[in-house]
Amino acid sequence: MTKQSDLMEELLDNANIPALSFSWCQEDSRHAVAWGKRDTSAPSPVDTRTLFQAASLSKPVSAAIILDLVDQGKWNLDNPLADIADYGPLELSQDPYYRTLTTRMVIGQCSGLANYGQDGDDGTKFIAPPNTRFTYSGVALDFLQQVVEKKTGEKWEEIAQDFFKKANMKRSTFSPLPDGLLKGARLEVAKAHMKNVPLPLLQDDSRGVLAGGLLTTAKDYISFLQYCFKNDYLKSTLLTGTLSALPPTISPETSFVQWGLGMGVYSDQEKAIAFHWGNNSGSISFCAMDMKTGDCVVNFSNSMNGPSVFQLVAEPIVGDIKPLFQWLSDYCSFNDKSPAKAPDTIATTVHSIHALARKERIDKNDEEKNRFKQSVQQVIGSDIGPGIFSNAKKAEGTKKEAFNPAPP
Repeated sequence: MTKQSDLMEELLDNANIPALSFSWCQEDSRHAVAWGKRDTSAPSPVDTRTLFQAASLSKPVSAAIILDLVDQGKWNLDNPLADIADYGPLELSQDPYYRTLTTRMVIGQCSGLANYGQDGDDGTKFIAPPNTRFTYSGVALDFLQQVVEKKTGEKWEEIAQDFFKKANMKRSTFSPLPDGLLKGARLEVAKAHMKNVPLPLLQDDSRGVLAGGLLTTAKDYISFLQYCFKNDYLKSTLLTGTLSALPPTISPETSFVQWGLGMGVYSDQEKAIAFHWGNNSGSISFCAMDMKTGDCVVNFSNSMNGPSVFQLVAEPIVGDIKPLFQWLSDYCSFNDKSPAKAPDTIATTVHSIHALARKERIDKNDEEKNRFKQSVQQVIGSDIGPGIFSNAKKAEGTKKEAFNPAPP
C-alpha cells in the first residue's frame, strides 16, 4: 500500500525541493503533511513540528496582532502614527505626508512607503501619497513596530506571544532563537536553500520584524487562520476589511485582486479567497482561505521552488485560483526558480496525497465509531449494563401508564 512518506519523497524529488510542509482544513477536518530535509548538507529530517520561515506570511499575523489590540481598546487604526511616537529616520519626518500615516494604511498596504529592495527602502521618503494606491511595504511595518513598542513599552515578541496563546499557536515566534529554545523547548528550523544549497542562518537582527520574521509550522498557521475566521472582529477586518475604501492592485492580468486589512482578497463570481504569499531568499510560502466556508490551506518550502506545487495543493481546498497564481507570478515574481525534474507527475502525486489524507480520516472515523460500538456492547454485556437498560425500560413503562391510565 502506498504510504504518505513515499508520495512526499516522490513529490520532493520531482519538484526539486529539499522540504515541504502542508496543512489544510476542509469541512472542519485538519490534515498536516511534512517531509524532506531541514538542511541538505546534513541528515536532518523534517516533520510537522519543524519551524519554517513564514516570510511575508508574517504580515497577516502581524496585522491580526495589531487588530487584536484594537479590539481590546488598546490601539486605534486611524490615529496618525506621528501623534503616538516618532518613527523612521529624521529625513522622513520632514516630509509633508509624515503626519498623515495611520495604522490602517500600513496594514492595508497603502502606506506610500517603499518595500525592501525598492528605491526608498531606507525609509527616508514616501514614494506615493499615503492611502492613494497599493504600495506593498515591509518598511512601513518596521515603522509601525517602532511606534507600537514605544507606546506599549513591550517588545513585539511579548505582544505576539499573548496573541499566540489565544490562537493556539504553540510553536510560533518572532524571536531569532539564538539558542534554539522557545519556552524551554528545543525547536528545529528548516534552513533556506538556493538551488538546493543551504544558506547561512539569518542574522539575529533580520528576524523579529513584522514583515517577515515569523518562524512557525503549517499546523500553527492553520490554527491562526481558523482562529481569525471564527473571531467576528478579525474576520470582518483582516479577512475582508473595507475593500471599497482601499485601492485595488494594478495588474494587467486580473482585476480580481484587492487588499484588505492584512491579507489580499481574490474574488470572482463564485467565491472570495483571502490569501497571502511569502518570499524570503531561499524560503517561500503561501496560504489561502475560502471566506464563505473557512476551508483553508498553508504551504511552506525551504527553497525557491514550490509555487506550482502550492497551487496544486491549494485548489482542492479553495477551488480554482489559476488567475491568482498568474497574478502572483507576473506581478510579484512568485514562481519556481529552477525547473522541476518531472512536472507532469507532480499533479498526480499531489492528488494522491490528498486522497490518502481523506482515506486516513475516514478510516480514523470508522475506527472511532467501532470503538464506541464495542464500548456500548461491553456495557450491555456487563453486570451493570442489563440493570441500567432494564431499569430504563421499567421507567419508560411507568411513564406510559401515567399518561395512559386503565379505564375505570
